[in-house]
Amino acid sequence: SEVNMQVADFDLENQIKQIENFIAQDYDAIFVLTGFTDAIIPTIQKAKDAGIPVIAMDGTIEGDPLVSHIVWDQAKTGTVLAGAVGDYIDKNLGGKARIVCLDSKTLEHMAVRQVAFLKALNERFGNNITIVNDSDCQTREAAANIITSISEPYDLVYAASDSNAHGAIVGLEQMGLTKIPVFACGGYGTELYDALVKK
Repeated sequence: SEVNMQVADFDLENQIKQIENFIAQDYDAIFVLTGFTDAIIPTIQKAKDAGIPVIAMDGTIEGDPLVSHIVWDQAKTGTVLAGAVGDYIDKNLGGKARIVCLDSKTLEHMAVRQVAFLKALNERFGNNITIVNDSDCQTREAAANIITSISEPYDLVYAASDSNAHGAIVGLEQMGLTKIPVFACGGYGTELYDALVKK
């Protein structure tokens, strides 16, 4: 058996080429993690037409031409995180907070997390929450660059994904802001988990 893993780096053209190459090589199945919806469906249809089942993980594609879709409740992720952040704000910040949001808005499932997160915080705190910076970033490096460019004070960082969270930690360490916590909707792997816990 053979497993061929490719990373598209959130680039639609890369992902289309990768899937087309898997079709040309006649793989038995394709698992795809994508934030693209309508734009990637024709390529998935090509795989189906070639008799190759495609299973999506995470993301927002559902139904035909997929044979299956493995996902968690993205909105609930944001809501649950808002509960933890809200408790932190009450306990440590007197019910008011200035927040930096690092999202991946071009990836629909990530955007859903932030919408739910901010909705829950707004319902709990109303105007006592200020969004200092709301940036779309796909990579650890982009998130770190955003953090190091912010001059206004803030109390905590919301991160929609692993790469956002890890970039925030790197940027905060570069700025010497080691007391500012990072709250992440996603956390995969020991390296990021240890970095989040250490903060």
